[in-house]
Amino acid sequence: MSGYVFPLRASTESDGEAMVRATCPVDEDNTTVFTFFSEFNTQWQGQAAVESVILVGILLAAVTGNVTILLAIFRNPQLRTNTNLVIASLAVSDLLLAAGIPFILVTRVTRHWVFGQVTCKGVVYVQFMCGMCSILNLAFISVERYMHVKPSPSGLVSRRTVLVILALSWLLSVAFPVPVALAQRERTIYCDGTKYVFCGVSWPGGFRTDVYLASIVVIFFMAPLIAMCVCYTKLFLLVRRSSLASGSGTSGRTSRIQLRLIKMSAAIVAAFLLMLLPFFVLSFLGVEGASITSSEFTATLILALANTAANPLIYGYFNTGIRHEVKAMCTCSARDTHEGQV
Repeated sequence: MSGYVFPLRASTESDGEAMVRATCPVDEDNTTVFTFFSEFNTQWQGQAAVESVILVGILLAAVTGNVTILLAIFRNPQLRTNTNLVIASLAVSDLLLAAGIPFILVTRVTRHWVFGQVTCKGVVYVQFMCGMCSILNLAFISVERYMHVKPSPSGLVSRRTVLVILALSWLLSVAFPVPVALAQRERTIYCDGTKYVFCGVSWPGGFRTDVYLASIVVIFFMAPLIAMCVCYTKLFLLVRRSSLASGSGTSGRTSRIQLRLIKMSAAIVAAFLLMLLPFFVLSFLGVEGASITSSEFTATLILALANTAANPLIYGYFNTGIRHEVKAMCTCSARDTHEGQV
């Protein structure tokens, strides 16, 4: 269906359903609705097929990449550093996030939600939870890397601190999307005399959806983005200052580390912005009452899901310890973990 407002505002209807601009869909309560992944009047032929190919590609890449990262870290005790523990947490959250892709894929193809009420709540909740946790992990990696390189004994992050912060990140991610799970439910609509079932949201009357979603944008996008930009900038300046102070004796190695650091930082921030910014912009527009189609919503979500495949590529490539362990796994060669890692 096209022309449906993303359901971010509670309406004045008695059931609190978000109002939408639509020509056809009406549910059992005669309320217009937003259908999320179910779309009954696709904008162009073959849309579902193209989306399916992309989603399958993301799923395969995400599962392969993140499982490989986890195997590399837990296969070699020397790789169980603080940074790699956070990367492992990121891989777990990305795997769980990617696990929701088959449900999206089936719904885009069949145009119906066929998995029932419990799964409707569960899938959306897990996707929100793991998406939030992935973003917090990305921000924490940047902070931990900066504190690790910072020339101060007090700046080192202990293993206990890392585990506590990871636990808090997961707890926050578990708690924050609870309102979404409570509001999510299976809905029925009628379009041109045909009955359709979809998984939608019904915000309770009086619930400040705008405040809730604005807090999500601030806590799980703006704050992590600022943290990453600040920490990676400071990290680069520290490495550059160290390079200038070390003289020519180690300038070659330092320059390589510096170049790798620049590339890694640029890749992380670029992937974060390119893949997650559209989804948060769309959410903001929805809060402001803009008309958003199911196709637009799905496109931004697919882009965000692509981040689950990009993360293991970025961290697996730039983390030399993990890269060499993966190479050893593939070639059955001896491990070499003596190289430094960024």
